[in-house]
Amino acid sequence: LNLTGDAQLGWVAVLGVLGGLIGVGFSRARYLSADAAAAGADRLRLPRWARPAVGGLLVGGILLTAPEMYGESSAALNRALAGRYALTLLLVLCVAKMLATSLTLGMGFVGGVFAPSLFIGGTLGAAFGTLVAPSYAPAAGVFGVIGMGAVFAGAARAPMTAVLLIIEMTGQHALLVPLMLATVLA
Repeated sequence: LNLTGDAQLGWVAVLGVLGGLIGVGFSRARYLSADAAAAGADRLRLPRWARPAVGGLLVGGILLTAPEMYGESSAALNRALAGRYALTLLLVLCVAKMLATSLTLGMGFVGGVFAPSLFIGGTLGAAFGTLVAPSYAPAAGVFGVIGMGAVFAGAARAPMTAVLLIIEMTGQHALLVPLMLATVLA
């Protein structure tokens, strides 16, 4: 897949904007979850020490339905980038990871957003690649890598950091220009 042509860069631009919106939505979901947990605990007169137990049950329920979410999810992300998941499952994994991470952080557990944003972006990009180039097997991986950068850039508001981290992590130097376009638009 040559990502230097006008049509292909157009798809990259669309993914960049979509990834930016998802990244910003992910950031907002984390804070909304924390606010909702605090308000709900106050309304139910739930002691502060019980809040993680409720969060653990909720996240556990998500993990029972989508066990690919557990931990950093690197094995599931690798399968997504290899094009081994169907479009619907990729979208479910993307949304489920946003929900599980937001609940985890909102309920008071410790964690970060770097690895989850890569997973969310990777599954989003793989779904996008599967949709726009269904007959080209590597499209899920190519767009998945670009999606990782776009979602991280949208969530962290750091486009150049996203480019440098993704290029360093993947070694896909040929994707430098498309990745820069997507992260700047994100």
